[in-house]
Amino acid sequence: MGGGVDGAGSTAPQESPPADAMPDRPFIVRQTETLGGERIAGSVCRLGDSFVVNFVTPRVAFAALFTPGGSPVAGNVSYAYSIPSAGETHAAQGTYSGKADAAARAVHVSMAVSDHVVFHGFDGNLPNRYNFDLVATPGASCVPHH
Repeated sequence: MGGGVDGAGSTAPQESPPADAMPDRPFIVRQTETLGGERIAGSVCRLGDSFVVNFVTPRVAFAALFTPGGSPVAGNVSYAYSIPSAGETHAAQGTYSGKADAAARAVHVSMAVSDHVVFHGFDGNLPNRYNFDLVATPGASCVPHH
């Protein structure tokens, strides 16, 4: 049974529209969660372009690079940073995917990485997940990331 109204008059869930149905205009990053006081910001000129999300935390600032692969709203993500005063380093790689929400003029992005952490004798990989939105924002400034 597809989406729509069933015999009882209730509305069945509709599938999300494909990302290519979203407007082809600048999108800005909107923070939708926090893992510890961080602030995020960024933009992408159009879906399918590489983009950077800047993270500013109480201890460090770093940039995550999002590179589409096979879909305008899915691909690879990576970031690296260190906190020399704490003897801590991070180097993460993983994937991201987005779900278009035409009504909200947004793409809900989920990323999942394996973060290689070295800290006080620990040297291993830790999983990390994070979510944010890309919101269509006509008139927003847009600098392509190459």
